[in-house]
Amino acid sequence: LKHYSSKSPSTCAAMCKDLEPSDLVARCTQLADATVVGLRFSPDHAARAKIPPVRFHFVLDNSGSMGNNSLVAKERFADLASVATLGVSLVSFDSSAQLLGTAFTTPQQLRDVKLPRQGGTNITAGIQSSLAVIRKFAAEEDAHHLLVLLSDGQHMTGPAPRAALPQMGAELKKDFPQLRLSVVVVGVTRSSDTSLGMLLKETLETAPLPDLQPIYFADSPQQMTTTLEQMHVGLTSLQGAMVTVSLSEGCFIRAGQDGEKTTQVLANEREQVLLCQGAVPNITVDGKLYEVEVETFNASLITKALDDQLAAARIRRIASGAESVRPAVKQLGAWIRVLEKAAAPEKLNLAKASAKERLAQHRSLVAAAHGFRALRNQLEELDAYAANDSASQAAFLTGASRKYGAKALRRANDNEVNPEQRRRELIAEAKQLQPRMRRALLEDLCSKLCCDEALQRALPTGAVPEEVMRKICAGELPAEVDESLAEFLEGPVLQKVTANCRRSYVSLQSAMEQLHEWVDFNGLDSCDTEYELLMCLGTVGYPIDVKRRDATQMNPYAMDITRLRPSAVDTASVCTAQHSEQPVVPVEGGAAIEDVLVLVDPDAPKASKLAVNSLLLRETYTSVVLSRDLHMFTGNSMRLALHAHALLATAQPPRARTKDDLEQQLRRQFLGRAYQCPSCGYGPIDHYNCGDLEEHHGEDDDGAQVNNSCPSCQWFSPDIQDWDSWDGTVPPAALGNREEGDLGAFATAASLEVFLRIVYSARKLWKTDADSDLHKLCEKMAKWESLTAADGVDHPVQLLLALAAVDELPEAALDQVPLLLLLNEALARSARDELKSQGCREEPQIIAAARKRVASFLGISASSAPAAQELMTAEPPRSNVREACNAEYTLETKDFDYKTWVTARAVPWAHALCAVQQLRKLVAARGWAALEKAMERGQALELVAAMQFETEAAELLKTWLDVERPCEEDRVLATMAAQAFLHQSSRSRRTVDNGGCLTEILPDVRHGNTLRELAVDVRMAIYDERVEAKSQEWASVGAGMSFELGHAADVDGFEALCRRASHVHGLDKATFWGLWRAAKRDREKAQVFVRSANEGFVEKHCGNLR
Repeated sequence: LKHYSSKSPSTCAAMCKDLEPSDLVARCTQLADATVVGLRFSPDHAARAKIPPVRFHFVLDNSGSMGNNSLVAKERFADLASVATLGVSLVSFDSSAQLLGTAFTTPQQLRDVKLPRQGGTNITAGIQSSLAVIRKFAAEEDAHHLLVLLSDGQHMTGPAPRAALPQMGAELKKDFPQLRLSVVVVGVTRSSDTSLGMLLKETLETAPLPDLQPIYFADSPQQMTTTLEQMHVGLTSLQGAMVTVSLSEGCFIRAGQDGEKTTQVLANEREQVLLCQGAVPNITVDGKLYEVEVETFNASLITKALDDQLAAARIRRIASGAESVRPAVKQLGAWIRVLEKAAAPEKLNLAKASAKERLAQHRSLVAAAHGFRALRNQLEELDAYAANDSASQAAFLTGASRKYGAKALRRANDNEVNPEQRRRELIAEAKQLQPRMRRALLEDLCSKLCCDEALQRALPTGAVPEEVMRKICAGELPAEVDESLAEFLEGPVLQKVTANCRRSYVSLQSAMEQLHEWVDFNGLDSCDTEYELLMCLGTVGYPIDVKRRDATQMNPYAMDITRLRPSAVDTASVCTAQHSEQPVVPVEGGAAIEDVLVLVDPDAPKASKLAVNSLLLRETYTSVVLSRDLHMFTGNSMRLALHAHALLATAQPPRARTKDDLEQQLRRQFLGRAYQCPSCGYGPIDHYNCGDLEEHHGEDDDGAQVNNSCPSCQWFSPDIQDWDSWDGTVPPAALGNREEGDLGAFATAASLEVFLRIVYSARKLWKTDADSDLHKLCEKMAKWESLTAADGVDHPVQLLLALAAVDELPEAALDQVPLLLLLNEALARSARDELKSQGCREEPQIIAAARKRVASFLGISASSAPAAQELMTAEPPRSNVREACNAEYTLETKDFDYKTWVTARAVPWAHALCAVQQLRKLVAARGWAALEKAMERGQALELVAAMQFETEAAELLKTWLDVERPCEEDRVLATMAAQAFLHQSSRSRRTVDNGGCLTEILPDVRHGNTLRELAVDVRMAIYDERVEAKSQEWASVGAGMSFELGHAADVDGFEALCRRASHVHGLDKATFWGLWRAAKRDREKAQVFVRSANEGFVEKHCGNLR
């Protein structure tokens, strides 16, 4: 861009002679085909220095509905009389308009005016009368006029304002092209016409005042005084005079409207921002030429300009309706897209960033993103706005209805956490932790130094006294550490110790370096929110993919960790990236990291335990991970659930990238540069290097033919402009044949190291001795007890963690039967979760859906179930029916693949349990103390090598199930699936003695007869439904049928009917009362009935027959 590009050099030189840069700074930046100009007037500028000549013109509603409010408003208007340098006019209107004065100069003069009697509402007359005053003075003087309209209702009489105002405005601007007129609207109550007020601004205003609200609205007459005080503050704070700005070429534009050569702006301390058509203009202010400084790209200046454009469009929307702003919405949308693309925030630089640097980067990025999002939200609101009531319109105009940016998910619990109070608590605790954290870090360093002779020899000599050095190398840290010793340990020792330590691949810092920020960071008080504290203070952990459910907030075990990545990250960097809306991509690629598993780290055991147990990480960060809320921490069960679920996830073989991984990878790679087919929408299509797609289309490139057509529908256009930009949608065809799955048969060494670290952390955080809760869980397994939620097992993963972490494992806890009990419990929990996820909420629904599923893969039809007896025939004992019930089954996978279902859920458990078995062998051979010491010394790889196993989990599962032949495998897997679905609740898995419904414990799934019994259970459930239906039918018709039979029978026959039970009270209700009705009609039958009736019935109903 060049200044005065349309002028010759001599012309430019001549023009520059008149430049007066000292009192005004003009700058500009390009926005697509437009230019944004900013004008900042210095205090020395004449327009700012002089007191502007101003006249106020008040148009006051004096209709009957205003009541005493007209007088209150007049009193507030009077206070402004001294602000208007040239005086104040006052027009009141009811059914007609009355000019009460044209040049009040003192407040008292205005207060002395008496208002006329109140009447109807003729807004048009009031405005016409005030405009006549404005015309009179405009012909005599050069002044800035400010018209204030106050009304509480709709126009009722006289010419319609919507027809009259455009004409009045056009004539006024034609007769007085240099008129400086600003309009302020005050609406009182919801009956006021906000759209009419905005039409007044749109048609009459020539000099908008951006520092004032477009409308001052009072929802009720009681609020009117407050609203007028706000307007009073706005008007009295106005400084500077209006100036005329003009262009030598081009025009000033408002989105969606024709441009003008000149415009009016207020010369005050605020930078005035204008939007111009074309390239850099020559700016003339009140006839003086000013040089414009060209800035390459200024997002802040552009944002201000678009904000002003949106404010003007909102006024137009309310004044003239939705169609009037359609062109503006389209144009503003294009400009905002240009701004977003050109001013995309820079990427975070988190490598070696300190807490202070992370916070500064985050705030900078959020400020930029917030500005763009605010513009986008305003535009969407403008496009979608549809309210017609005055209050909503006023809120829309003033911005009170907008909520920009992303809101933190915050759910109030019973105690309603105060965020500010909580922030102060977290800061206070972090400050208290600083000396303890420093001491813990120094002790961890000494421990490292003590066990590493090579490290001791590598340290510089003479830095500390020899005696102190000997004690440090022996692991003895003095009770009082002087500063020189601390600097030695935190300098060369820390550098040597962390040289080969595991590091966060985001911050490139080791655990000790990350934890040292808790000591070094002195800007805690500058953190405005809890999230900012999480960005500053953190620790090193492992990325996890958490699958939450609706119940997770109440039950932390109601979730799954679907994947744990062994590449370490730090929580502070991940939180910074997340809240700066920048993804942290895993080393392996795929879906961005959202959550981190926080552990006590053997690289810094004492310091990391302090951090992990801090309120910030223990409660706040754990709550965010599990509940996506800052204040939903419900206890240590949340941390235990994360450890336990992560232990199961980390023992699995490496997985291929998921569909979500692939989609996110494609978006990161191609979004913003790739195209999609305008015919079928297929994308991304990466047309690169050339915009002429026909030039190389069909060419041979090293044996491959160049094809620039759509890979899906073969649509083609040679012009790149005909192709749509890719919107990020990934069709299945774009993913190819890549499917999810395992990349290997066993967990990697890196994953097994994390497995060990999780167990290490659990042992540091919870009790693991013989009296601990974890040990009691293992005892349940060893004793073959039920493992349901009613037995205190919140989730099977609790047992997995307990088996791995306890000091001494109960004998037989890892034998075949306990392991099968654990597997079957895990399958039952999974079956119940699956049924509930399909919409079955009530217990009868869950049971019915479970039976239907089992019947589908056992080939059981309703016709194979026992039939109920005829209506008049009693059912035989249920035990007899069960004994005779069909126990056959035919295994089918058409409707439900039971083999895949069981294997997909059991094999991960086999992997994890195999890892636990290997770990317990290590513990038995070396002891926990030696294992933990080895991990703290960085010798985990030696332990991992001893834990690796070669038996595939699927084969191990077959061994546990005693499966040798394929037919046996199908039967056992079907038995496991059937038992899991039919006994998916705690009650259905426990015996009667323990509050369940079983007469004996569930049979072994390996036994051949177990599946036959389950098939009988399904058929007997069908039989029970038939008997229930029969009972319901008998309840409705049985009494009548029993009466007919009893009435028709002779005495002997009647006696036989009564003897169907040992006594008449043993009969069902319908039969009892039906026979009694028949007996009452025949004395002999009645005597037969009474003989087997109890005393109470006889006393009440038939004492005379006794």
